[in-house]
Amino acid sequence: MINFETLKRRLQAIFSTGKVKQINDSPPDKDGIPSLQEIQFESLDGELRDKRENYTPYGFTHWPVKDKAEALLLAENGEKAHTIAICIADRWHRLELEAEGEVAIFDDQGQYVWLKRSGIKIKAKGLEVDVDGDMKINGGLKANGRKLA
Repeated sequence: MINFETLKRRLQAIFSTGKVKQINDSPPDKDGIPSLQEIQFESLDGELRDKRENYTPYGFTHWPVKDKAEALLLAENGEKAHTIAICIADRWHRLELEAEGEVAIFDDQGQYVWLKRSGIKIKAKGLEVDVDGDMKINGGLKANGRKLA
């Protein structure tokens, strides 16, 4: 039977956090298998770990801001030599949502696509919004507060 202290030590050996130090967004293929983004991170105990895979959810990708982003790390089988990033967060650039259930994607420049309770808001921070392909609008169209259609 495992006691609480033993279980606690095992979990601490598996999960840790660290600060993202470097990012390689285009690592070489490994034996013909496409690679994931690789990161270098510094764990809380000051250990620098290099070329660790960054697992991200299907359909999403990101390039974390080094020295700001923090990684939740998983040591496979509790082995530090086999540590991967399973989630990366950036408390310095996080968009603060207004209501429970809202979702957004955002970057470090203040740009976002925000699924709000009152509709969808897109902010391009003075930059261009580029749409490839046809655009279909089912409803009215306004520009600078003036109705166009």
